[in-house]
Amino acid sequence: MVPRFVVEPVSLAPDIEIAVVDSCEHSGAPAGLDLDRVHALLRHTLDALAIAGPAELHVEFVDEATMTELNATHMGGDGPTDVLSFPLDYADHARPEPVPTGPPSMLGDIVVCPPVAHRQAAETDGRTYASEVDLLLVHGVLHLLGHDHAEPGETELMQDHERRILRGWSERS
Repeated sequence: MVPRFVVEPVSLAPDIEIAVVDSCEHSGAPAGLDLDRVHALLRHTLDALAIAGPAELHVEFVDEATMTELNATHMGGDGPTDVLSFPLDYADHARPEPVPTGPPSMLGDIVVCPPVAHRQAAETDGRTYASEVDLLLVHGVLHLLGHDHAEPGETELMQDHERRILRGWSERS
């Protein structure tokens, strides 16, 4: 399948490169994502977490078939999930300091499934499709940086970060 929208890596700050690809056919979800808004949210998230560059981040929006395959292959899951994160340079722990200077650090890849996000938003009181996608993107970035939600204390910390980042995003918008 040929992606419907592709944004080449664009430097939102001189030291952070973010690439976003929308290769989802959006069946079961609103068509077209505002990729400029996605870039801005990702930059806001990295700023809120004090992530400095040089660094690179890749995000792709995929359909349910692609997400089902990724979920089975990498997580042993069944069916499509909402978001998967694939950390690269910092896969084993949350980064306590900004990325060191030198060649770009590969933060990793985030894969989001808009049809699943759309269904989840419809099942949640007060959350729109756009706010669900926002949450999944922030959640994905936190996973890239080593955060997890396997244990109750980890879940609470991760959700606190999500709320803080999204509150700052909504105040800015």
